[in-house]
Amino acid sequence: MRLWDGVFLAGTQLRRRRLRAFLCALSVGVGVASMMLIAGLGAAGRREVRARIDSLGLSGLSVYVSEPAVGRSLTEADAKTLPRSVAGVQQAMALKAKSGSYRATQSQGNAIFFGVTETLGDVMGIQVLYGALPNAHQVERGDRVAVIDRSFARKLYGRENIIGKRVRFAVDNDEQYYRIIGVISDQAGALGNAVGALVPSIVYVPYRCLAGAQDSADQIMVQCMAGANPAQTGARITRYLSDYAHVAGTLSVQDMGSALEQIEDAVSIATSLFLAVAAISFGVAMLGVLSGMLSAAHEKKAEIGLYMALGARRVDIARLFLLQAILLSMVGGCGGLLVGGGILIAASALTGMNLVAPVQFVLCVLALSGICGAAAGVLPAVHAAVLRPIDAMRQ
Repeated sequence: MRLWDGVFLAGTQLRRRRLRAFLCALSVGVGVASMMLIAGLGAAGRREVRARIDSLGLSGLSVYVSEPAVGRSLTEADAKTLPRSVAGVQQAMALKAKSGSYRATQSQGNAIFFGVTETLGDVMGIQVLYGALPNAHQVERGDRVAVIDRSFARKLYGRENIIGKRVRFAVDNDEQYYRIIGVISDQAGALGNAVGALVPSIVYVPYRCLAGAQDSADQIMVQCMAGANPAQTGARITRYLSDYAHVAGTLSVQDMGSALEQIEDAVSIATSLFLAVAAISFGVAMLGVLSGMLSAAHEKKAEIGLYMALGARRVDIARLFLLQAILLSMVGGCGGLLVGGGILIAASALTGMNLVAPVQFVLCVLALSGICGAAAGVLPAVHAAVLRPIDAMRQ
């Protein structure tokens, strides 16, 4: 029996029992659609987490004193010397953080103030939407200027572009007017969606507004050169600060890139767990295909005997049942992919998110449908092929 003839005959057999074939294909389609939906949502979730974290500007290395001791602390001068003193360091920035509050015409509340230098744009991947970041002269003079994100700008004045506006900020009980010189992409807003009002607004001000040149810095943010090993660069930084800069205490280095990877890994694990649940439903669907094909083999004993009496070989009978199982699974798999894809497209249009399952995953699921269909059809095929023609025709 030629392959095409077998496919045609298998399709004819399935059409003769439409209801059973439809239910088997439907169960396969539901399993495939659920896996596709979870894969699409998981991929979108990973992209969204990456975009949200990237908007915070967390990259490179963070150097800080984990166990303070009596003696010299990290200062702004240490950050300035790192690029020319430590191999692998492209740029560095001292960071000072303090809590405070704000008051404007429309709102008031709490905020976190970060004292930064003119290297803010080089060290942290911040997207400037309006205006500019603090320059070297503003940092050196300690000008009362500030950079906020667009969510905070909308909260203050109901619009994003508020360059030139003055806002009252209070830090250490010292309330001063600050002029807004830059609006950047969402910072606290990226985390606010997850933890709501627990995340205060973030304000970047010149470092000298919060600390003097010799005052201690909370940490030093470091941007490594392209191709530099973060672990080796971090070891050189701690060695330099301890041995040459004589910074007291225990220095620690946090690789922000590895922290981001851990968050992405957590999202991937959660997606994998949901995929495992969907795979169970797919396995149940395969059991339905197996049960349906075994039932078909039992019901078609007379027909099988007739085929064999007309010259069909046992391998032809086995191939016929295998093709029926594969066709059922492939039709159900294609239907599930179409339904799942349609739902993802509709959800993308409604939410504005890019909900698309990876192409590799779609191809793998389609191939898996065929392979599992073949596996589910092996037992019915063997059962049908071992029947004796005379006994089959008698039944």
